[in-house]
Amino acid sequence: MNLCFIRAKIGNLSEEVDQLLQGIFKEMDFSWQLEEKDIDEAELIIAKISGLSTWTKEEEVVCFIENHASETFWEYLHGLEITNYPVQKGCNLCESH
Repeated sequence: MNLCFIRAKIGNLSEEVDQLLQGIFKEMDFSWQLEEKDIDEAELIIAKISGLSTWTKEEEVVCFIENHASETFWEYLHGLEITNYPVQKGCNLCESH
């Protein structure tokens, strides 16, 4: 999952995003990397989040975030990309194992 956060340049957005993500995913076995970018008069953070969950659909991920995210999270969030890999038995190459 990739999340894009943007706000006016006042500093420390990376630390604030890290705290927001800790609050949302505190009970999950997730990790994330924060990539900082400077754009004109704003701060931009791309949060690349990975981990294992029981979610099977993107809607479940969005619902979880909606139920756990703060107002500040939604204020800074400007985009998201979710890729969900459902659990499958056997190898994915030949589909016969």
